[in-house]
Amino acid sequence: MKILRISIENLASLSGVHQIDFTQEPLASAGVFAITGPTGAGKSTILDAICLSLYGKTPRFQKAKEQGVEIEDVGGVKLSQNDVRTILSDGTAKGSCSIDFQGIDGQFYQATWKVRRSREKTDGALQADEQGLFNLSTNLPFPGKKTEVKNEIERLVGLNFDQFTRSVLLAQGDFAAFLKAPKDEKAGLLERLTGTEIYAQISIEVYNRWKLEKGKLDEIKLRKDFIELLSDEQRQHSEDELKNLKSQLITLEEILQQLQNELNWYSENEKLENKRTEALSNREKLENAWNNLTSQVKELKFLNELEDVTPQIWEWKNLNEKSKNIDERLTQLITEKDKKAEEINQTNNEIKTLNETIKSIEKEIIEKEFIWKKGEDDARNILELSNQIHN
Repeated sequence: MKILRISIENLASLSGVHQIDFTQEPLASAGVFAITGPTGAGKSTILDAICLSLYGKTPRFQKAKEQGVEIEDVGGVKLSQNDVRTILSDGTAKGSCSIDFQGIDGQFYQATWKVRRSREKTDGALQADEQGLFNLSTNLPFPGKKTEVKNEIERLVGLNFDQFTRSVLLAQGDFAAFLKAPKDEKAGLLERLTGTEIYAQISIEVYNRWKLEKGKLDEIKLRKDFIELLSDEQRQHSEDELKNLKSQLITLEEILQQLQNELNWYSENEKLENKRTEALSNREKLENAWNNLTSQVKELKFLNELEDVTPQIWEWKNLNEKSKNIDERLTQLITEKDKKAEEINQTNNEIKTLNETIKSIEKEIIEKEFIWKKGEDDARNILELSNQIHN
């Protein structure tokens, strides 16, 4: 990571717009340079601007956090002394800082930090600070929230805030305290400044691990003293026994190989037997199929032999059908004849009954005609008698 340019506007004693360009002379070719000036000139504000642009916080404001002091802002609002927004120059409505730098990926970026008062009025309440990141190589802003912007800047710088303030930018007064400290305090101060207290912890852990392992080694050595060494005869006997065991092992391995070969033979034989059984089954299926085919051939031959007499068969079949139809018709006619005979019989009975009825009616008519005639005679006689009486 390499800082190329610092821009400051209305931060602490640096009112207005200020810029430090390390790409221009005389700073471009300067190897080492110093930031000097009287108290309150803005030396520490330049360092604050670097930290604010990259991390949104500064070492000296972090220290003020421990003191618990409050500052009165416009309108009587109380602000904590470690609130970085209080770095805004008095009598101004907004302030900002930015640095142009080359990231560890080789591209160029601009990191910015901004603060403003409401309505951008000098008597307005301080608003939440803002951080941004712009890729100067691609001319595109980095999208994301404030936390995501901080994480991306840390990635591009290659250091987090604590690492940056211990290896690149030492807080004001920390290095002077190191120079003036007694010899027995310098080690602790140097660890705190450079963040190497972890190495002291590692050293303690290494010592403790060495002490533990040394105790194990001493125990092994103590146990070793109680181990009885073999004599030459005992060692020779053990070596002979070992050779004997190795020879037996070779023999057993040969037997094992032979058994394995036999096992493989039986396994292969079983496979061949399965194939033989399958082949026999297939042969039986083929024989059955051949027998079926032979039967079908015989049947086909028989059908071919019948072709010559097929017309006679069909003629006989037709005659048989006609004879059957005649029989059925004859049966139907007989049934109809019996039915007609029954109907004729019934009709004769009805005629007989009707004749009897006619005779009865004729007899009744004759009787009535007789009565009617007698009535007429009686009426005529009565009429004549009536006439006689009137006359």
